[in-house]
Amino acid sequence: MTKKLLFQIGTMLAVFFFTLLILLGIVISAASISLFLNAKNEMIDRDLLRMKESVMITDALSSMLDYWKDNSESVLIKYTEEEMNAVNALYEKNIYNYNDSDFAALSDAAKSGLAKDEYNALYNRINNEASSLDYKNIYLMDIREDSMGFIYCIGEINFETDDRALGQSKEIDVSRHPAITRILSGIYGTTEYEIFEAPDGNSLYIGYAPIESDGVIKCAVCVEYDWSPFRKSLVENLIVLAIIILILSALYVAVLLNSLRRRTITPITRMQKSVMEYIETKNSSDVINDMNSIKADNEIGLFAMNISALATEMDSYISEIKQSQEAIENLNSETMEALAKAIDAKDEYTNDHSERVAIYSRMIAKKMGLSAKELKKIYYMGLLHDIGKIGIPGSIINKASKLTDEELGLIRSHPILGYNILEKIHSEPDLAYGARWHHEFYNGKGYPDGKKGDEIPLLVRIIAVADSYDAMTSNRSYRSYLPQDVARAEIEKGVGTQFDPDVAECMLEIIDADKQYALHQ
Repeated sequence: MTKKLLFQIGTMLAVFFFTLLILLGIVISAASISLFLNAKNEMIDRDLLRMKESVMITDALSSMLDYWKDNSESVLIKYTEEEMNAVNALYEKNIYNYNDSDFAALSDAAKSGLAKDEYNALYNRINNEASSLDYKNIYLMDIREDSMGFIYCIGEINFETDDRALGQSKEIDVSRHPAITRILSGIYGTTEYEIFEAPDGNSLYIGYAPIESDGVIKCAVCVEYDWSPFRKSLVENLIVLAIIILILSALYVAVLLNSLRRRTITPITRMQKSVMEYIETKNSSDVINDMNSIKADNEIGLFAMNISALATEMDSYISEIKQSQEAIENLNSETMEALAKAIDAKDEYTNDHSERVAIYSRMIAKKMGLSAKELKKIYYMGLLHDIGKIGIPGSIINKASKLTDEELGLIRSHPILGYNILEKIHSEPDLAYGARWHHEFYNGKGYPDGKKGDEIPLLVRIIAVADSYDAMTSNRSYRSYLPQDVARAEIEKGVGTQFDPDVAECMLEIIDADKQYALHQ
């Protein structure tokens, strides 16, 4: 490593040192805040958990919250005689706990009386806690989606006015409340905390104790602590520290930054930009010209030369890879077509059957709006769908008379034979599926597996229609190809039973467009 580069590294270390001093101030600030809040958390956590236990109203939490929200004014009115009697009647029956269903079944007077009873108890519990705690606010907040920010019991703590306002609503922007966001996402602890900038400019440290019912978070007990005085003092001390650091290091760092920019940052930035442009455009001439223009007399200049050489070599590799890919793709295509020819050669009456099925399948797939990749795939699937017939004796395939049960069983085994041949091609599993299931029926009455509907892949359902159409429009050992209207009627007859309705409809449209009946053997 040369002295010049060491000097440049020394320059960067100087910048790093300066940055470290600034970060040190940030760390001191964060550590001070963290120590302060950790100490405060122990107190708040204890208070929140105690208050949470005191406001766990009933199993009918959702019903009670909704009732308070919908009747925020009437709940504050004194009990009527009817309400008092209804509540006393419940207590005389020893009904002290109830769920949402129980609450819904109560009379209006009983609901109203219980709502007032629970609210007054809740208010008293919170205010009893507030009398000994140094908090700005204590309240119960609804955090259900349809009631976000609705406050059921607020104590801007003021016992002289006995402010027990119910139903005050806050504008809650969840994105500004990380603690609420964590609670709603289901990732939360027993208590959650956040720092919130209040509209009056004060910083509030807010603690939440989420309360759930039936496994769902419904509301939270909240406390607000005004920590602005501490933060103000901390900020003032940090400002003094920052000014001292800046004065002592500003001139020294300015000189070092200028040298670093000229000798290191500018060349590296140019290299980075050139490499990114090369990745996007693959234009090696531009990156080579940019690298040759870097005249840095250190390892950065050597690095630029290496990038130029690498771009030239990459061009050569990319060209070779493209040629290899084209050759492999051509070989695969030619191999599959050769296999299809070998399959069809066993049946002297259906020459080029596999190729026609492949072409018809691709026509249907194109009409259904499938991608170019899918069109290519289904063409290969069509070519190889009957590969299992290689294992069937030609005497059976070309037999003109009726097949015996044993011979029919052999013919029906060709999907399994085809699947066993093609399943080894792991890169194209659909080839094996096309061979195995092209004789399955949409209603599940096909073979070999009795699959139905969407259990059969779409590409295979397309091949099934194309295969049946070509079977009808090709010469067989026992008959000549059928007239177009007969083939069309058979396709239409099989809609929803043998064939997928959508696929069959596309095939029917292709047949109707074939005015000259060109699509046959």
